Amino acid sequence: MNKTGKLLITATLVIIAIWIAFTQAPNYLDRDILNGKAAVLRAVMNAESVKFNDLRKVRHEGLTIVCGQFDVKDQTGNYVGYKDFSAKVVDKNSVFSEDPEEYQLYCK
Repeated sequence: MNKTGKLLITATLVIIAIWIAFTQAPNYLDRDILNGKAAVLRAVMNAESVKFNDLRKVRHEGLTIVCGQFDVKDQTGNYVGYKDFSAKVVDKNSVFSEDPEEYQLYCK
């Protein structure tokens, strides 16, 4: 492989690493996000099948709220579709809610 090819591959890998660091890693490293995800996992059946989408942390009147969507498999093994959720972060724990009114209040 010539020098230009190696440089192109290296540049591509660097760009991918930067993209991961700035868009994906914060959701895996942020304690509040992790606590919000844990609240969902504690509340649902088949927690091992949960998939998350659109996770974000918001502040509302002094509270830290984790907002997002989750999908989980039902008893037949099929995913039921993404549902909105909010989780109020309290100390090292979070209080999970699927209430649409709470989601609108905190997350929209």
